[in-house]
Amino acid sequence: METRFENEYIRDKQTAKDVYGYWYFKRPIMIACYIVLGIWAVIYSMGAMLIPGFASDNFVVAFVVTASMSIILFAYYNQVNGMVKRDMELARGREILCKSTVTDSEINFSNFGNEVSISIDSIKYAFITNQYIALVTKAKLMCMFKKDGFTVGDTDSFIAFLREKGIKIKGKKK
Repeated sequence: METRFENEYIRDKQTAKDVYGYWYFKRPIMIACYIVLGIWAVIYSMGAMLIPGFASDNFVVAFVVTASMSIILFAYYNQVNGMVKRDMELARGREILCKSTVTDSEINFSNFGNEVSISIDSIKYAFITNQYIALVTKAKLMCMFKKDGFTVGDTDSFIAFLREKGIKIKGKKK
């Protein structure tokens, strides 16, 4: 099969921050959760100011909002640092060069000296971050392409190709 796209990039801590930053802070479901937490905190704060005796519940609200945000931040930093540590262990301290080629029917990845192929049909959806296009398979495997890492093809053509294949794309192309 003819190669339609090729992508290369060095996977580093910035890669993890970009992808997990989207995952924890910019996905629509997470934004909805933050909005609900914020509305809940505002309603209870207003109630505490307007209704006598309501202030005792305000401590619970403050605790729940603070604990929720702390857990999310902890999970984000844990994921970023975990990816970096796993990569360092697998690459034995060297830089990790990720290479991908895309044909009409499959995607081939080369990381850590291993080559893996997945079918385009197994892609459930894609999301776009500041620097990456991430594909998520039905089994939740995440495949990343750096926007400025295309050696064959380009970002706009790749996004058009994914849409042509019926893959839903989330996030904004910047």
